[in-house]
Amino acid sequence: MGEAVRSVETRFVTGSRIGALMTVAIGLAALAGWAFDLPRLTSVLPGLVTMKANAAVCFVLLGTALLLVHAAPSASRREAALAKSAVLLIVAFVAAAAALTLAQDLFGLDLGVDQLLFREAAGGAHTTNPGRMSPGTAVAFIVSGASITMLLFDRAFAPYVAQTLASAVGAQALVVLSGYFFDVPALYRVGEFSAMSLNTALALLVLALAILAARAGGGWMREFSRDTISSRFARWLGLAALAAMLALTAFHVHGVHFGWFDRGISQAVHAIAGMVTTLILLWFFVRTANRTELRAAHLGRVRVILGAVNNMIVRARDFRALAEEACRIATGPGGYRLAAIGLLDRKSMRIVPVASAGEPRDLADTVARRLTLAIGAGTREPAAGTVLSATPIAIADIASAADMPMREELARAGLRACAMVPLVAGGEVRGVLTAYAAELPVFDDEEIELLREVASDLAFALDYIEKEQRLNYLALYDALTGLANRTLFLDRLAQHLAGTAQAHGRLALLLLDVSRFRLVNAAIGRGAADSVLREIGARLERAHEPTRLARIAGDQFAAIVPRLAGERDAVRVYEHLAERCFGSPFAAGGQALTLDVRAGIATFPEDGSDPETLYKSAENALLEAKRRGARYAFHNPASDAAAADRLLLESRLRTALANRELRLHYQARVNVRTRKITGAEALMRWQGQDGALVSPAQFIPVLEETRLIHEAGAWAIAQAAADALRLAQDGLHGIRLAVNVSQVQLRERDFAQAAARAAGTRPGPGALELEITESAAMEDVEQTLGTLRELSELGFALAIDDFGTGYSSLAWLAKFPVQSVKIDRTFVGAMLHEELVARVVRTITDLAHGLGMTVVAEGVETEEQAARLAEIGCDEMQGFLVSRPLPYEDFAAFVRRLGAGS
Repeated sequence: MGEAVRSVETRFVTGSRIGALMTVAIGLAALAGWAFDLPRLTSVLPGLVTMKANAAVCFVLLGTALLLVHAAPSASRREAALAKSAVLLIVAFVAAAAALTLAQDLFGLDLGVDQLLFREAAGGAHTTNPGRMSPGTAVAFIVSGASITMLLFDRAFAPYVAQTLASAVGAQALVVLSGYFFDVPALYRVGEFSAMSLNTALALLVLALAILAARAGGGWMREFSRDTISSRFARWLGLAALAAMLALTAFHVHGVHFGWFDRGISQAVHAIAGMVTTLILLWFFVRTANRTELRAAHLGRVRVILGAVNNMIVRARDFRALAEEACRIATGPGGYRLAAIGLLDRKSMRIVPVASAGEPRDLADTVARRLTLAIGAGTREPAAGTVLSATPIAIADIASAADMPMREELARAGLRACAMVPLVAGGEVRGVLTAYAAELPVFDDEEIELLREVASDLAFALDYIEKEQRLNYLALYDALTGLANRTLFLDRLAQHLAGTAQAHGRLALLLLDVSRFRLVNAAIGRGAADSVLREIGARLERAHEPTRLARIAGDQFAAIVPRLAGERDAVRVYEHLAERCFGSPFAAGGQALTLDVRAGIATFPEDGSDPETLYKSAENALLEAKRRGARYAFHNPASDAAAADRLLLESRLRTALANRELRLHYQARVNVRTRKITGAEALMRWQGQDGALVSPAQFIPVLEETRLIHEAGAWAIAQAAADALRLAQDGLHGIRLAVNVSQVQLRERDFAQAAARAAGTRPGPGALELEITESAAMEDVEQTLGTLRELSELGFALAIDDFGTGYSSLAWLAKFPVQSVKIDRTFVGAMLHEELVARVVRTITDLAHGLGMTVVAEGVETEEQAARLAEIGCDEMQGFLVSRPLPYEDFAAFVRRLGAGS
């Protein structure tokens, strides 16, 4: 609607420009008449009043000023300012000329203003009077100039003032024209110099209309520039009345002048023309009012459809029922003869009928079925065009629409127009709403917009219902394989358990796990891996009753084995599923994948009498099968106890972290030759609230599996940094404390920054050494190298722990920014008895020294080992020979007792 309004305003502005040009043309024509002594150009007919030369100049100037007003908004700022200045100068000049002329008439002066351009001789061709414009014309020019001036102001009141003044000028021109129309000289001639010529009145009327149209979007003219039936009727009525008056005026003036008829006949013609015009205008008014009233009623019925559909959406659970009710309302209270709704099937690219209503009923059904025509790029059928373009299509006259299917049948049924509106949801067309009407005119922009709202609400309901059904499906079924999910499976398992219990029978639950599927996912990608899972689901359905199957998790499936005679039956079912489903390769990612499956088996009633307990038993059995590397395992109650102990340990660990029950013990590290203490390794200990120590071999793996190692590791670095500060404050300098870093910590992208935050500035990262095992360092050497470099830049000393036990590359070891390597205790314990091991220790020592690293031996327990290490060239050692791991207070006392180097 906004675009239509702007289009009407644009037409008004165009008309205003044309009116300004016509005003200039009339003025120039009159000036040409004066210049070349052509009376026809200065008056309509001989004997009529002449347009004076100064009046013609004023018309040219005022028309030009109005054109400049139109040019100002689209010009540059400088050009617009110049245009406004020119308008003001023109208006001022015209006002001055008109005022001087008016003063001559009012005060009997003879200033000669009217003789500046053309001096009029007595008895000349024009009049016997000087070429002085009438006082009425002068007043009209002053008012017109003021009106044009108001158009320059960008204020809300300006259009009202301009249009009011222009209306006064137009009214004055119409009074003069009425004088000529009805042959009443008093209306256009008052006194000797007060006569206004017919062409002057016409020019003033054109100028007034041009000023009125200049700002039609505001002021009083806004009501005439709207894109409504009433505004259109008013515009045509005004133009018709004006045209009729001008035509009759010309008829009267020319008829009397040339003697075609006398004044009586002219008056009779005027009277008859007035009555005919009144009757015609009355007919048009009644016709417009009737159409408006009928249109309002019709649109009201469409709004009834919209309201009813909105009310039904709240209660709708099935779209077909909603569509049928919507069609019934459309052909009932809505007033349409036929209505049909079809949905788009994108697989077949066809419009499938959903609902229809109307009379005759057989035609409604046929129309609904006719919507199933295939759509394609070359089709011209309206329903297909609606789908392809996603825009409504209205057919104003079915009988003349060549591309309308069933055109003759619809026309015989009295259907004259139709509209097809797309159902759009989620940015795509989902279907088509079709409505047929028996009366005209229908399906204008307003009605199409209402039907679009109805279609939008139906599309919303369709989308909502489909999503609700999808959510209900996803709540019970796996979206990838179509098998039951855990919720539905446990419900079905409960039903099987109830029936088996009543029959005093047995039942087995198989929990299946696809071996190494995570590696498959990483190797071929998520999309290809999903296709493998879909194929596994399809094979399982072919091999076992689908209602007894489920996909529990990513690569885990479950199967129920009813009527179990013995455990061997469960094994046979497992072997059957393994052979049928995993006996042949899977095609995915352009390659053939061979997969295997493990199973955990639990039986009812031995392993559980309810679904959750039985499922938990099958889970524990599957864990046992994985631990042993077996293809399947039956539930063992002993494994439940181990799992329970593990779970209890995890819970206690979380509590220990919260209650700060972890401790650091320090094992001293000394120079092999001088036995001076050079540092210590921080070892994590856990002393529970009962005072008992828990072995690190028990709780460290749990910390890593649960990823609690991040919190515990950060605490260890922070505590070691605090203890290093205490040593320095106590005067025990030169002792570097080493903290072990877990492989889980090292894999974190921001580990270096986290370590720096934990260490803080007390006494700074330089007092700490981080130990990374050789196997952890070589797992992802690229990431490890980056992390170690970042740690080194942050000031941490670095060491490779357990060196020699992994598969390190000398090339990578040379790139690592580490200061020391630690020889594993297994080498130290065997080097006294095995010469080959001693050679390995010597080789490691020489290699490390060649790379500028310090060599530290772990697990040194005897003087013989220390002596051999000194012979080999090892730099430092730690172990029970030096000290056991000690709490901080005991370690600090130990350092003082040895004098930090004695």
